[in-house]
Amino acid sequence: AALDRTMATHYFRALKVADTARATLLEQSAAGFIRTRNRCPDPDCVAQAYRVRISEIADIMGRFR
Repeated sequence: AALDRTMATHYFRALKVADTARATLLEQSAAGFIRTRNRCPDPDCVAQAYRVRISEIADIMGRFR
């Protein structure tokens, strides 16, 4: 639950300041994250999916600098 809250915080903060291209990438990649997370067979996999998503959000926000 803590990773979900952390990821959501990063996601919505990023959307708030993102330009159109970044916002599009954030939104498009969200569906992939949900698919990956939903296929996880155990809590460790779910936690890793959240950690990867948090990193992905940071990467998207830094991609166009």
